[in-house]
Amino acid sequence: GEGLRIPVAFAIPSDAPPTDERNSRDTVRWDLEVQSALPGVDFKARFEVPVFVTPESARPLTDEERQRLGG
Repeated sequence: GEGLRIPVAFAIPSDAPPTDERNSRDTVRWDLEVQSALPGVDFKARFEVPVFVTPESARPLTDEERQRLGG
């Protein structure tokens, strides 16, 4: 079916703690919340975003990546 697609890009700082749910009393969870007031219907959604440390985590953003993120 038809729908609306909205591209989303964001940078997570390299020193940010990764997702960690091993201890239910001390968890780290990343959520992306999106909302918009639209004519007729307001939109609001929340998405869990798994964050993990990878070999690329310490790599600084390129100029092209920074431009795409609006920075």
